[in-house]
Amino acid sequence: MLRKLVVIFLFSFLSIVSQSQNIYLNFTDGTTAQFALSNVKNITFSGNDMNLNLNDGSTESWNVLQIERYSYKQFTSVNEFNSAFKDFEVFPNPVQSQLNLSYSTDEVGKMNIELLDVTGKIIYQKEHFNHSSGNHQLSIDVSGEVFSSGIYFCKISTQNSSLTKKIIKQ
Repeated sequence: MLRKLVVIFLFSFLSIVSQSQNIYLNFTDGTTAQFALSNVKNITFSGNDMNLNLNDGSTESWNVLQIERYSYKQFTSVNEFNSAFKDFEVFPNPVQSQLNLSYSTDEVGKMNIELLDVTGKIIYQKEHFNHSSGNHQLSIDVSGEVFSSGIYFCKISTQNSSLTKKIIKQ
């Protein structure tokens, strides 16, 4: 379920011991949240609520359906706060047959694109393809039997950055 995807995402970052890393959450109501992973004690779930238990004893809680997208980036200074991807859009959303991705980046190198279902299972994957800096567009056929109606996540990532958006398949 969605819980499993969120747990996999969050714990994958908690297991990385490196320089400063943050989680950035965007919610369906337009609000955002940011947390330094070094301040996170653990993550628990109660029903559909995700509880982020912090080292200072406080707890932040959300209904997992309120989380629209999340991203992270390892960085060493505040100037590096922004994701490597700019203007990342998935459309139309909701989608019926053809999903379009549009993004721009200043990075050059290998990139991955994944479509995941709410359980975290990878339904579509384009791995380790070279990309140049600039504007990019990609179309993915989601009309097949593999893509039944429901909620999916589109994740684009490089070695240093990742960004995910929620997609609704009609």
